[in-house]
Amino acid sequence: MNRQNYSVGKKILFVILGFLAMPIADFIQAAVSFPAAAGIFAEAALDQPGSLQGAIEGFIKAFINGRFGDVVSIVYSIVAIGVFGVWFFIIFRKDHGPLVRHRHLSIQVILGLFLLMISLQFLCDIVVNITEAVMPGALNQYEELMEMAGFDEPSTAGYIYGILIGPIAEELIFRGVTLHYFKRSMPFVLANIFQAVLFGIYHMNVIQGVYAFVIGLFLGGIFETGQSLIFSIMAHIIFNLFGFTEILTFGSDTRLYYYMWMPVMVLFMVLGSMLYFGRLKRLNESPS
Repeated sequence: MNRQNYSVGKKILFVILGFLAMPIADFIQAAVSFPAAAGIFAEAALDQPGSLQGAIEGFIKAFINGRFGDVVSIVYSIVAIGVFGVWFFIIFRKDHGPLVRHRHLSIQVILGLFLLMISLQFLCDIVVNITEAVMPGALNQYEELMEMAGFDEPSTAGYIYGILIGPIAEELIFRGVTLHYFKRSMPFVLANIFQAVLFGIYHMNVIQGVYAFVIGLFLGGIFETGQSLIFSIMAHIIFNLFGFTEILTFGSDTRLYYYMWMPVMVLFMVLGSMLYFGRLKRLNESPS
């Protein structure tokens, strides 16, 4: 249903619901942290029976080596996928249509997403460097936070969360529920900006927040063009795959890296846009 068909009161309600999705996600994460902490502490206590100090040291070790973060992230994402998946498909199934539009999913579209996400990796690297220049020390704080969370050297669970289930959960929260509510109350461009801002805030630090905002804008556009979460989920997974494996960052601390990658990045952005946005535009305009 078009947003103009809703009353002012309903549009205000949709804005409130759109802003409410992120705090609910944060609440789920906090709620998951307590039983996860209790479980890890209990496990440490069993390893050191009768020794409170040993149990505490075991828990601290699990926190430092990132195991606690892995457990919380995995469980949180699974719960979030369940909660926001049900929310999304119950409330928006009529607006959304099928999860996967098979006639729109093609090699050209997938290749376009790969090229777009590769170029977006480079763009985000530039954004991070600009942010660090404007706010000295922000990058060091971000790196320390990633190290504390165990993402500097991800475990198998860390890779599963970061590359697969984390992107699915985040797409349901932000491009699914949040963006859909905003779209019911305002033009898409404004709705996309708001959901991208919330996506940046959700990451809880300046560096990640800034580049998450940029990523959020792209993912919102990808979702809107494809009219299916499958496209933004795929794009998010591809982006995180390159980010976690660091395939594209070899030599990124040298000027030569930027001189070599700049024309390639522009070419990939143009080709990716033609293959994804151009292809889907033509399919959307053609008869079913």
